[in-house]
Amino acid sequence: MMRKKAILVVSFGTSYQENIQKTIGAVEESLRQAFPDYPLFRAFTSPTIRRKLWEKEKIEVKSPEEMLRTLKQEGYEAVLVQPTFVLRGFEYERLKECVEKFQREFDQLRLGTPLLYEESDIKALGEALCALVEQEEESKETEWIFVGHGTEHEADEVYQSLQSYFRKKQNPKIWIGTVEGSVGIAELARSLKEQEVCQKKTDTQVRLHPLLLVAGEHANNDIAGDEEDSWKSTLQREGFLVSCCLRGLGEYPQIQKLYQEKVSRLLA
Repeated sequence: MMRKKAILVVSFGTSYQENIQKTIGAVEESLRQAFPDYPLFRAFTSPTIRRKLWEKEKIEVKSPEEMLRTLKQEGYEAVLVQPTFVLRGFEYERLKECVEKFQREFDQLRLGTPLLYEESDIKALGEALCALVEQEEESKETEWIFVGHGTEHEADEVYQSLQSYFRKKQNPKIWIGTVEGSVGIAELARSLKEQEVCQKKTDTQVRLHPLLLVAGEHANNDIAGDEEDSWKSTLQREGFLVSCCLRGLGEYPQIQKLYQEKVSRLLA
């Protein structure tokens, strides 16, 4: 008799219902199509987001622990847990601890890795972002700034590694920054000024894009908001021409493919 098996996709989550469908849902659907023999389930790690979804939309999303307990009760014996996190930060560490607690409950329980986990992931995401820029670019004179969340976790250094990748590839058109990490808007603005990028020119611009799975609160407020301290407003005050692309990474087939490859490794 074949073992009952499943894929559990774990995301931080978002209370923007439309964005769930565009990003998290799109990644999940790509995995569902790539691995049709595995029923797919969803879990969100954020208690706040799970509560908001229930209170506002009456949508119930379980935590990873609740979902693993449910899968056990429903007789699943082999479970692949794939996070949609970008970094191996605190959320991933908590998920790892959760999965370890359930190891004896399943015949097989494997945990996948975030988008940026090892050296090869830098190159893979770098190539995907280059393809994304080439696909979306409106002008050859556009400088793209991909803005990630950032973290106090040591994993934050991966943003600088990603920036180094683009410099080594001699692609100065792509910049990496973080809302709460080590490479903030002030540092990036200085770097752009030093290279005299996009200031007082009509044929060039800075284009802001979230380096986030979902274009939620950070993308709409911290990056593209009209508040004085947003990235858009800050760069405009510094004299830059700024536009924003509010699409989460999960919307792009190039990124969805990277998550498919993560799951494939769990099956190897």
